Parts: sequence; structure tokens; C-alpha cells
Amino acid sequence: MPTYGEPKLTTEGAQAAVLACVAADPQGGRLGKGFGWGARGLGLGLPEYTLAHPLMLPAQLPCPPDSRVALIGTPGGVVECTPV
Repeated sequence: MPTYGEPKLTTEGAQAAVLACVAADPQGGRLGKGFGWGARGLGLGLPEYTLAHPLMLPAQLPCPPDSRVALIGTPGGVVECTPV
């Protein structure tokens, strides 16, 4: 990594955080792969988004979400989430 840049532990200049998911719903619920590990302790104060294939978008998640996102990017467009 030092060849390409230097690691920073600040969010200075960031406009959003993009979190990985295995499923998300139109209400903004997001399930990650690691039992919430990826979303724990972020507290960045930034809008959170995720990317998903349409097969990863059920109408409702089968369990409580790990976190909530404002937008879901898909190959066909963007889903603006409507929180419950």
C-alpha cells in the first residue's frame, strides 16, 4: 500500500461510506456477511450506502438488520430507502 498512498484513520474529505452486504431491503435494512462486524463501531457520521444485485433485495429481511443504509446501488439504478 505505501506504493499507492498512505493509510489514514480520518474521514476528512469523505462524502459517504459504502458497506458490503449479502442482502438489503427497500426500508434500508442491510445484512452483512460477518454478523454485523463490518458495520460495528463505524460511527463515521457519514451517509451509508450499499451495492446489491436484484436477487439480494427481498421485500423484507428475514431477521433484524446489521445496519441501515440510505441508498442501494443496483445494476439497474438506485433504490432510495424509505425507513420504517
